[in-house]
Amino acid sequence: MAQSRAAFVAKLSIVIEEVDESCFWMEFIIDESLLPKERVAPLLAEGKELKAIFISARHTTRTNRKS
Repeated sequence: MAQSRAAFVAKLSIVIEEVDESCFWMEFIIDESLLPKERVAPLLAEGKELKAIFISARHTTRTNRKS
């Protein structure tokens, strides 16, 4: 089932918010020394990479309008 561009952008925005919150909690875990930084840092880096990918996808979807 096809969805509108606006609906897709809205879903990407939700994904970005969720990834951002996950990164926040991983930073919290590191700051509070709840787990060793070496164990969390790779996950945090991956979260930040995913966030950048989804932000780029949202930007591309918003700007590449087909006539």
